[in-house]
Amino acid sequence: MTEDGLQKHLELTSTIVEATPAAIIISDFNGNITYAHSMALDLFGYSEEELIGKKVEILVPIDPVTHQKYREEYIKNPVKEKMGAGRDLIGIAKDGKPIPIEVALSPVKIGKTQHVLACAVDISKRLEANKNFEEIVNSSPTAMITVDGKGMITYINSKTLELFEYKKEELTGKNIEILVPVSISREKHEAYRKKYMLNPKKREMGSNRDLVGRTKSGREVPIEVALNPIKIGGKTHILASAVDISERISHSKAQEKHLKEIEVANDMLQRSNQDLDEFAYIASHDLKSPLRAIENLSIWIEEDLENPGDEVKENLKTLKSRIHRMDNLLNDLLQYSRIGRQDYTVTNISCQNLVEEISESLDKPDSYTVDICDNLPTFETHRAPLDLIFRNLIGNSIKHREKDDGMVSVSVEKKEDYYFFTVKDDGKGIDPKFHSLAFKLFQTLQSRDEIEGTGIGLTIVKKAVLRHGGNISLSSELGKGASFTFSWPVSIRNPEN
Repeated sequence: MTEDGLQKHLELTSTIVEATPAAIIISDFNGNITYAHSMALDLFGYSEEELIGKKVEILVPIDPVTHQKYREEYIKNPVKEKMGAGRDLIGIAKDGKPIPIEVALSPVKIGKTQHVLACAVDISKRLEANKNFEEIVNSSPTAMITVDGKGMITYINSKTLELFEYKKEELTGKNIEILVPVSISREKHEAYRKKYMLNPKKREMGSNRDLVGRTKSGREVPIEVALNPIKIGGKTHILASAVDISERISHSKAQEKHLKEIEVANDMLQRSNQDLDEFAYIASHDLKSPLRAIENLSIWIEEDLENPGDEVKENLKTLKSRIHRMDNLLNDLLQYSRIGRQDYTVTNISCQNLVEEISESLDKPDSYTVDICDNLPTFETHRAPLDLIFRNLIGNSIKHREKDDGMVSVSVEKKEDYYFFTVKDDGKGIDPKFHSLAFKLFQTLQSRDEIEGTGIGLTIVKKAVLRHGGNISLSSELGKGASFTFSWPVSIRNPEN
């Protein structure tokens, strides 16, 4: 090579070395630094004059004598050592700041003298990223374990230690079968593991991966496991993610118990409904028959008496009133027992026409007004229960009127999926302290001798409203009338559900 060619070669070599993104330091076999790359000067904070000729131990924080022994051992057998082959070390800058570095070593001959070329890379950012990743993994609510091809545990996160009650050093490097319960053959699990490693595939949680793990104390823990093959250092490892499902199993058992209790309750309810049907039959036949006989007997007595006195007439009148009240009571009881157990047909109903028909059919003074707003809806619903509700509420307003020229109004407001119907009158009103009694069975707020009633009407109304997914409320004060508002679904649903 000509002198000019040699000069160009040296310039090219120098350019390549300076462009290398690593800190290069060359030292002789005595540990004296003979060359320091610009990246090395920047990394450690020295000038070239401050490093050249100094011992390489100036750049390491450990005891110089100890490092010298390491260096002398390497000189006995100088071979290439690549980065990543356990060469993560700590360097020390001029200002004393420790610097995590990864180092590669290679013996080189300069002239006739053997030297050692060290390439160092600052791995501070990588370690920070690893630390952040470690924090993320350790904050995971899932136990994470990596296992190599031989079944040895290579990594565990904090949740794993918490779940299985081990310390990190007690699991790392151990066979995964340490976490398999005694009740399961470890040889069998090992066979499963080896078979899986022949064709490792991703298995998500819920894919029949409900297993049992074993803690350090020997306690068995039900777990759900997901498996995922990953590459670490070019070799296949298995990432196992495990979740403690003890609480879920406990909840599932409690739910099964609850469902059985519901089933028993449903059976009891069915028997109760059967008993209620039998009662309805008795009430409609066995009780009404003697009641009719008593009524007929009272008529015969009245006819046989030629000239009954006023007291006898009053007694017979009272008797007929009591018979009529009992007959109404039996009818109301029958109606109450059948609410929600009848098959209703969904038909298109004009509430305007329905309320008008009810108003015309009820017995009321000619001067009494039923004011019906003109925006009552027409929609598909169950006619019978809606008729029953309006008939009871409007009938109650008429029955408990303060004056013959009183008034009851019927209005509606639609809110989302419900119609809110209001029946409001100007009658006697109800004292707020008695509002809680208004919907209770057999409750009347006035003597039955003053106003005839069974005390079941509003109970029937409330039951019919609730069975259709609605609700009913009362707003009233004594002497200021009463206002009943009930909600009714715009789209009817089967009350049996």
